[in-house]
Amino acid sequence: MGDRERWEPRTPRSYVKHPRQHVPQYNNSSFTESVTRKQNNGKSAKTFFQDMLNIQDKPFKCLVCGKCFSKKNYLLLHDRVHTGEKPYKCMDCGKCFSQKSHLLSHDKVHTGEKPFTCLECGKRLSSKCNLQRHQMVHTGEKPFACDKCEKRFSQKTCLIVHLRTHTREKAFKCSKCTKKFSLKKDLLTHEKVHTGEKPFNCTECGKYFSQKSRLQTHLKTHTVKKTFKRTKRGKSYS
Repeated sequence: MGDRERWEPRTPRSYVKHPRQHVPQYNNSSFTESVTRKQNNGKSAKTFFQDMLNIQDKPFKCLVCGKCFSKKNYLLLHDRVHTGEKPYKCMDCGKCFSQKSHLLSHDKVHTGEKPFTCLECGKRLSSKCNLQRHQMVHTGEKPFACDKCEKRFSQKTCLIVHLRTHTREKAFKCSKCTKKFSLKKDLLTHEKVHTGEKPFNCTECGKYFSQKSRLQTHLKTHTVKKTFKRTKRGKSYS
């Protein structure tokens, strides 16, 4: 470029438009698109030049999934998604977390601290992130769209879970048997089969259950019995 000032793109679109100043054919948008696709493994111009920006702005790339980061420590934190490493442990319940900020947020479950208040309804929440998610209930905002069926979600985690209905992916595997699950909560429920854990207690008869839904179903048997006894005595309240 000689002594001329170096040109720096401000947006991915600038990368597409800039060559037209030097090559007349580039004024033809179809020509630009076709050349870009041929030279870059079929990628569109927009995708290709966005990738170029990512390389400049986010030089640290995950070797597992290809996601890029602007700082090395962000990449190291992300790596734990793949390794499953959770070095931060809650001293109250033993639950582990991959990031210290997640542990600090979790600690409020035990302390009951809820410093963030929704200005719309007055509901109090334990973290700023939870407040932002809650506020979408009022705004109706659903920024995360499924590219398979165009269904929209207010939370990214809900979108990720939904995508598994299309891919039929079952990412959560039981360490005791060969069963796999698409949802983590289903895996946690299943694991109680192996541990024998039954944390849900019936206050009527003292019977324990591994799942809350089973306790709720069981409680109806007491309701039916009480209604039957009252009816028999001529004092039906149904």
